[in-house]
Amino acid sequence: MDFGIFMQFERREGATQAMAFKEGFSMVDAAEEWGLDEAWLAEIHFAPTRSVLSSPAVIASSIATRTKRMRVGMAVQVLPLNNPLRIAEEVATVDQVAEGRFDFGIGRSAFPRSYDIYGIPYEESRGRFEEALDIIRAYYNRMSSLYLESAGSAGTEATELRQGRGERLTELTFEEMLATKVAFGSAEGLIERITQLQEELGLKNVIAELNPGGLIPQEKVMRSMEILAKDVAPAFK
Repeated sequence: MDFGIFMQFERREGATQAMAFKEGFSMVDAAEEWGLDEAWLAEIHFAPTRSVLSSPAVIASSIATRTKRMRVGMAVQVLPLNNPLRIAEEVATVDQVAEGRFDFGIGRSAFPRSYDIYGIPYEESRGRFEEALDIIRAYYNRMSSLYLESAGSAGTEATELRQGRGERLTELTFEEMLATKVAFGSAEGLIERITQLQEELGLKNVIAELNPGGLIPQEKVMRSMEILAKDVAPAFK
């Protein structure tokens, strides 16, 4: 089983953007040193007091150059917010820089705010996503052919879905949350919980979000990652 971290490059209250980048990259360096397998990146726009991760392709490329073994992925690239051909070019470049250690995750985001600021109607997000994915695939097939030749809104339904999800979360008890939404605790407890999930779901990867909400002190985040890498992950290798 592979173990990794999910990163948002959070900016702590009172910290500078430079400090946020430094903290994020220090986590990457430690993850590589301690033997974790993956780092997955969010894509967050227009939230400078929360996160500096507005350009995950650039960050992924930087991670690829400062690591030798660990994979890097996007979770997720929001396809409707950019030109699909530009996205295809960028991720192909990152994959080359990473020498094949790159995973391209895609989505359309459940939050309309970025769409509003970009001037893109969110109700068009599903159609734009499908069109962009087709074009990105139109692009890689074309590139593959060239290489071979040279070698010889949401809409009502989605709105109601998000509303229902929000209502369920507000009604969730702490006990229900522990049972169905999160896994945390001592190394021994995590090993037991992940083993249970592995048996129930057939898990092959675990991606840990070590600083949900961006409010956990950095020293505790690093300590959690060290426990994950040195005490939990080896039990599943």
